[in-house]
Amino acid sequence: MREGKGKTGISIKMDERDARDVTNNFCFNERYLKNLVRMYAPNADPTMDYRELRRHGYVIRGIAKKILKKSEKDKIPKQLSLFQ
Repeated sequence: MREGKGKTGISIKMDERDARDVTNNFCFNERYLKNLVRMYAPNADPTMDYRELRRHGYVIRGIAKKILKKSEKDKIPKQLSLFQ
């Protein structure tokens, strides 16, 4: 496992293989990821973590950093795309 910190300072833990796919502007934590999965991939199992989502063919791109700002934590950015 590798731990990295996004620009927001939120700690991100993931498999080394997945960490290579993460760009500088890609920051998330589990709770937000599950909300995004519920909204954008209703057929996916909302209990899946990032690695399982990838294994099932989902790709997550361009989650805006602002999703983790406390004042806007409930807003879902329009830049997000989650597709099979």
